[in-house]
Parts: sequence; structure tokens; C-alpha cells
Amino acid sequence: MKKRKSIIVLGLFLLSGCSFLYSPVSSSTNSSAFSGEIKEYNISIISNAKKKLNNVAVELYKDNKRVRSLLTDENGTVNFSLSEDNYEIEFKNVPDGYYIEKNPRIEIGTYNYDFVFYSKVIEKDAPKDTVYNLGDIIYDFSVNDCEGKTFSLSESLKTHDAVLINFWNTNCLWCAEEFPIMEEVYQEYGDKIEYIALSNFDTDNDILQWKNQLGLSFPMAYDSNLLWNMFGVAEFPTTIMIDRYGIISYGQSGAFTSKEEMVDLLTQFIGDNYEPYISKDFDEDEKRIPNVSMPSSSEIEAIINGEGVNCTYRINEDENDPGFKWPWIISDDKKSIKASNSKINNTASSIETDIVIPKGQALAFDYLASTEKDYDVLYVFVDGVAIHQISGNESSWKTCFAYVSNETRSYNIHLFYYKDYDGYAGEDTVYINNMRFVSEEEINIPTYISRFCSEGFIESTWNYNKYVNVVYNNEDGFYHVDTINGPLVLADLIYETNWSDTLTPYNIAAGNGAIVNDIDYTETILEYVRYAGNGSITYTPVTEELHEALVAVTNKYGDPNNGNEWLELCMYYSAYGTDQEYQDPTKGLATFNAYNATLGDQNFVTFDRPILPRGLKFKFVPETSGVYKVNSIGEEETVCWIMDENGNIIAENNFYARKFKDESVNIANFEMYYYFEAGETYFINPAFYDYLYEGTLQFNLEYVGESYSLFTLCSPGFYTTGLDEFGNMTDEIISPGISYKLCDDGYYYEVREDGTTGSLIYVDFIYANFINMSLTEAIKYDGFKFGNEDLSLKIRQYIAKAEQDETKETYGCLPVNEELKSILEKFMNKYGFEGVEHQWLKLCYYYQYFGA
Repeated sequence: MKKRKSIIVLGLFLLSGCSFLYSPVSSSTNSSAFSGEIKEYNISIISNAKKKLNNVAVELYKDNKRVRSLLTDENGTVNFSLSEDNYEIEFKNVPDGYYIEKNPRIEIGTYNYDFVFYSKVIEKDAPKDTVYNLGDIIYDFSVNDCEGKTFSLSESLKTHDAVLINFWNTNCLWCAEEFPIMEEVYQEYGDKIEYIALSNFDTDNDILQWKNQLGLSFPMAYDSNLLWNMFGVAEFPTTIMIDRYGIISYGQSGAFTSKEEMVDLLTQFIGDNYEPYISKDFDEDEKRIPNVSMPSSSEIEAIINGEGVNCTYRINEDENDPGFKWPWIISDDKKSIKASNSKINNTASSIETDIVIPKGQALAFDYLASTEKDYDVLYVFVDGVAIHQISGNESSWKTCFAYVSNETRSYNIHLFYYKDYDGYAGEDTVYINNMRFVSEEEINIPTYISRFCSEGFIESTWNYNKYVNVVYNNEDGFYHVDTINGPLVLADLIYETNWSDTLTPYNIAAGNGAIVNDIDYTETILEYVRYAGNGSITYTPVTEELHEALVAVTNKYGDPNNGNEWLELCMYYSAYGTDQEYQDPTKGLATFNAYNATLGDQNFVTFDRPILPRGLKFKFVPETSGVYKVNSIGEEETVCWIMDENGNIIAENNFYARKFKDESVNIANFEMYYYFEAGETYFINPAFYDYLYEGTLQFNLEYVGESYSLFTLCSPGFYTTGLDEFGNMTDEIISPGISYKLCDDGYYYEVREDGTTGSLIYVDFIYANFINMSLTEAIKYDGFKFGNEDLSLKIRQYIAKAEQDETKETYGCLPVNEELKSILEKFMNKYGFEGVEHQWLKLCYYYQYFGA
């Protein structure tokens, strides 16, 4: 599942042949008298979607006798010489779904013919192994939706201009994000565009529940025709458009993120003037070339320059990609300029100027953003450094305080509006006006201006004449500028810096060059690179550990006499319009900057970017020893890990507890139990299951008691394969599971790690297991017939003894004795797991003990 969209390249579709008598639509005529002479004839066959039809048999008849039979070439044409006369034409081997409206003929005096074949839905079931490609004619299909109504593609196209097919499932987070937008558009365009939302995964009941929960009105159904396979759908959601001619005209994977984007697509299929086309995005490279010109600088100056601002404007000529050289143009109301590359994927509008900013003054401008938030972005560069990123579909103008100058000098200001590879919202542009100077005191919104920790490059010494003063804060463990509570010193470990355009701590460490004086700093640097890569920006705060590594490598590869050289790798943010300094961009990624977990349900963390490995850390130091429960709250699927003080995983969420078999329990939420020692440090690491999901995760932390027992699976997780000494997979199948023993009472018990006897082991008869059906259901399919031995009756007898009280968590379960264990092993052997350790435990539960 994904948000980012891409045009689908569907598989090959082999066209089946058929034989019909068709007729021409148009011809080009040259007047000449009948002469009976040999003439050169040209016949071209194309579809109404401009698709060239090759391998079509063109047969010419005179007086009911065939005089020519030719196959169209790859361009859909045939060329031949023939005595000039009148001839009848038959087309054979025409692909399914194509027809021609008038009787075709060759007439005296006409030598060039263009026959256009029209298309419609192929009114029969798709052949087995059909794979569709964009531009193909689709086979008809019908499906019973989740409300028992019949949806038919051909019938829908009789009353609608097109049909939208949406492939989705209930495990798809972006599907849930997209559906409200689809519903809003359906309310406006449903009389012209029909929808059918198909899930290849969910039952009718699941689909109906989702439909009702989200308030959707369009048809939704289980994909009983396996269309997802025919279209090669690999990601959800995926959208396919079928036009009025039955042509598969458009396909994209990924969610629609704005109403405007979806309306723009659907309106292309509406109206009497519609002409069939195959995805307009196929000419993307050609569309990227700018088709507008930049107004003169004087025209732009007259519109956006405020009092005191004196500068000229130009496009960045250093850019080689023409798609990134779209100009800024004057808006329709002549009151602002705007980016001109609206809705043109993978392009940018660029404008720059050199401007003198007085010391203590801020360069400001007003803007109106009408973009897809976080994806289509206006970057504000100052001297080549991206200071601001502006996006979002706003309804009112705002002010950007672009830069605050610490000295009177000229700065290069570059406005760069980047339109990403797909999707848009609003007008997909940004408006700019009122470029002006203001004082620092006039900045009235939180504004952070990035600055280098080194200034004034001295070419003769390759050092700088000014470095910021840094102070280490023992309380938070970070270096700050000027004071212990001043701006954070942030290191750039990955990209070019004042220290070097090419040499970075990352490539030094990755190239095994971070060993200095027999001390290896490789893992330290790479660890902080991971923090920076997962952070909200690609910088990391400097700890004592990182500081030592940076000093070592800069001394090794730079000037060993310059103790400040490590600061050439660093920057900081000056705060204006707020008393709050710029916060740690890597907060929660490490144990040293974890959030604090509190008892109760008021633990929140917001994920606004993908993070790998998943999760953000919460520090917890319990005051009381005992078992604690950690569980998430919400509808999105979550996971969690518990770590020790060194960051090692010591527990992970258990989805194998039997309570999660109960339909009333929300299996999306993790629920964990763990015994915590008072005074010890632990880290709780929650995350959304889909690392791409953005949102706020809430979890609860509560004390349960001195001990707790969880009724859970004896052998959790999947089967896997063993590895030999060289790391190659072997034929050995392995699976985790508890240790056990047969006790004097005739039943099997868990053996704990300390060797003591634990819980009884129970077999579960009523809930589905690893073969997706329960043992009770397996009886119906002869699951307990082993050659000539039929143990079905024996299993029925055991089932009759199982716990019958539905209020108990052991409902439908029975303790395992030696005979029952033997039957369960035979059952597992029958389904391919003979000799696999713990195999029969896949069918069983026990009470997992948590306590001292």
C-alpha cells in the first residue's frame, strides 16, 4: 500500500482472432477515370483510440471471388498493386471488441483508405490467464456487491460515460484515506462516472462493515473475477479507468490525496466531445519542457518589489534539466507572480535574485500556497541553503520571513517550486508578492533561520576566521551555541559542508577510514548517520560521543592543530518570533533522547515521516516491581517492542494471545505484558505497522500486579528454514515453541526456562489455525483420516469434552494427553510438517507466566 502514485504498466494481452464482415468509416479520394490500369493501393487500419491494428487479414473480393489476402503490418497498413476497379472488402482476424460501422469497399478513383474501427466492451468472460495492458479492450464482467446487488460493466457503460475500478482491501491504510475523497467526488459525478471498488482479500461482511463505517455509497464487492490478477495489481489502492468504448484508458497505483486531482481525471472522460485516449501521462517527458516564457525582470519587479527593495530577477541558468527551468509568471489579477509548472509532474519553477539585506533586517515576502502538502513544495534557498519549505492548500495569504541578516551584504535568494512525480491539490502552484525588509522585532511567527557554525573561509589555511562558541549541557547531553540552553549544534554527517564538498563523516566511516589512533569510530558515526537519516531533517545533535568522533576524523583528514575544525561540519538555527529554540530533529530515535513514558493513557507520539527501523522510544523507570501492560489505542494497526537500557530488544508485541481470536477484540492494537524491576531503565518502542503511515499513536501503560498469566499460542510465528555453516538455506524446517513434558497426571505441561513446571498445554478445537480452518472444520474434509485409519470419531469425542463455557478463555479447548498429542502429530504430518520440531504446538495454547 502506498501513497505515492505511478502509472501502471500492465502485462501483455494476447488478442484472440475472429472473423466478421466490416465496413469503412472514411477514405481519401483522388479523382480519375476508370482505366483498368494497375494501381498502387494503401489501406490503413486504426482504432478510434489511434491504436494501429496489426495482423488483421484484409481480403478483397470481385464478383464474390477473392483476389487479394494480406495482413496489416506493425503500422496497421497494407500496400498492394491491383487493376483499378470496384472491390468488396472483408476484414478477418480482427481483435475482439472492435467493429466497423459501414460496409467497406474500394472504388474507382480512390487509392488510399483509412478505416477506423470502433470498440466496445467484449461481451463475454475473459479467457483464462488474461493479462491486460493499457489500451486493451476489456472483457465484460459482473459481480455481486456487498449489499447483494449485481454490478455489470457493460450495463453501467450504457448509462455512464466511464467506469472507475478501484482495487483496495481493509488492511490498506491509504485506501481508508482515499475513500472519503472518492465519495465526495462520487456524489457530484456519480451520474456520469460509475465506481466499483473491488477487494481481493475481504469477505462481503468485512466490505459492508467498512462501507457503513466510512459512509460510502458507491458499489463495493469481493473481486470474485480475480480482476486484480488480470490487471497485475501489486499495490493498493490502484485505480483503473474504463472509458465508454470499453478501453482500459488509465491506471495508477497509489491514493488520490485531493478532490481536485480526482476531478481532473474524471472530467477528462465526461461529455459529448470525448475522444478515447491512452493515459495522457505517457508523454510525460515531452510535457516537462517549458511552454511559457518568463516575463521581463522589470515587469516582475513592478509587481512584487516593496519599498526599499531593489533587485532584478532571472531563471537559474546553471540548471541543466529543462524540466526544472519553468519560469515564474504574472498572475491573472496582476498582483503577484506564480509558479508556471502547475500539474506538470517532476518539474520545477525557478526564479532567483541577488539582494543586499541590511544588518538586523529580515527579507520577507507574502505567499499563498495551493499545493499538495509535503509533496509539492516551494523551497526558499539563501546562498544555496534551503532555509524554508512551503506547501499546503491554504485559503489565505501568509508571510515568510526568508532570512535575517547578521551583516549588511548581498545574498542569493532562489525560489524553487518543485512539483513531484504525481498527485496535486488546489491549483498546484504558489503565489508570491510584497518582497520587503522588516526588522527582527516585526517577526511575529516562529521562524528558524539556519546558520553555519563556521564563517569566513580563509583560502590560504583552508580554515575559517570565525567559529561559534559552543557549550556542553550535562542535563540534555548535547552541545549548544553560546549558552547551555542556546541553539542546538547540529552535525551534517551525510552531505557537503563547509569542511568539504565531497568528504563526509558518512563516506569516511563507510570506507573504513574512521580508525584514528587505534580507536575505531566507524560504528559511532554510522549510528548517528542512521539517526540523521530518520530525523525530521538530515542533521543530528552533537553528543559527547559524536563530538569525540568528529574531532578525531577532522583532525585526521584536516588540520590537527585546529580544535574547532569539527564545527565546519555543523550548523544551528537562530529562533525569531518565539522563545522556543529549534527542537531535536532526532527526538525519540535514540535511548539518549527518548520521550518519557507515564502511567496511564496519555502517552502520545506523532509520526510525520517514514522511520526505519520502525518506532520512537519512550523511557520508563518503574517505581514498583511487577507486571505492566502496554497497549495502543486507536484503529490503525500498531506494533511495539520493549528494550533494556542498552537498547536491546527483550520483548515484542504478542498477536498470538487467544483473546485476539475474538472478533470483538481490535487486533490492530498491540497489547504487551512484561515484568519490570523497580529502578531499572526500560524503553518502550511503539510504531505503526505500516512505516509509511503518518499520524499520532497513543498508548496506555498500567501496572497489572506482581504476576500475570496470558493464554497464548505455544508455537508463535511462522515456519522458516535452517541455515548451514555458509549461510545457505537447508531443507530443515524450523519453528519457535515452548519446551514441554508429560507429567504424572497424564497431561503435557510447559517447562519454563528455569526448569520448573508451568502451565497445562491446551489444544484449540474451534478457532482456525495454521491451515486456516479449525480442527472441528477439518473433520468435514477428512483431516483425521490417515490412510486406512480414521480418527474422526475419536476427535469428536475429545471435542465433546472440551470447555463448553463461552465466557471462559479456554472455551473450545482441552488439556493435551499422550493419545491426543499423537493424533495432533499425525494431523500435522498429513499437512506436510512431518518431523518438524514444535509442529503440534501450532495447534495449542498455554498460560504464559509473567512475574519475578
